[in-house]
Amino acid sequence: MKNLPEKAFLGEEFLTWLWYLSETGRGEFPLKSGGYAGVSMEDFLLFGGDDRDELEQTLRNGLPSRSPEATTALAEGKRLARARLTLANGEREWILVLDGRTFDPLSVKCPEEDPEDIGDDPMAKDLARMQGFTELSELLDEIFGQFLAKRLSPSFRDQEVPRIKAWIQKRRTL
Repeated sequence: MKNLPEKAFLGEEFLTWLWYLSETGRGEFPLKSGGYAGVSMEDFLLFGGDDRDELEQTLRNGLPSRSPEATTALAEGKRLARARLTLANGEREWILVLDGRTFDPLSVKCPEEDPEDIGDDPMAKDLARMQGFTELSELLDEIFGQFLAKRLSPSFRDQEVPRIKAWIQKRRTL
């Protein structure tokens, strides 16, 4: 039996929180540098239990985040272990699968660079791609920091949790 990392639940809660905010029209996050980053759920969700040996449920293609199966998984308390996200900052956009258990970004598609800016130089292309990964890491860290600030606040249990539960309940009636 392989146990999950001790704090894996935080990443799974983070993914659920992002899903809740993006679906309720609040998926934009103010950035310290100015502007906003937007997050939306895409065509892949993986639900799992408290242990890696437990049954996992994968939903993909179309809009799985709006499916009855996703609603049932949420209502049953299943944890969102991985999700494909689009993360946008201004004109720059990343598509990635985020593993909530380990906080590893998987299968990342970085923003395309303008060929006029980097030319045909392979080193310039590699540097641009590394810069894209650095920007993604910084954005994820900043948004996760906002989640942690909210999650650790005294009002989270009394205000945010009931809102999320109401969102799940409302999904069941649609």
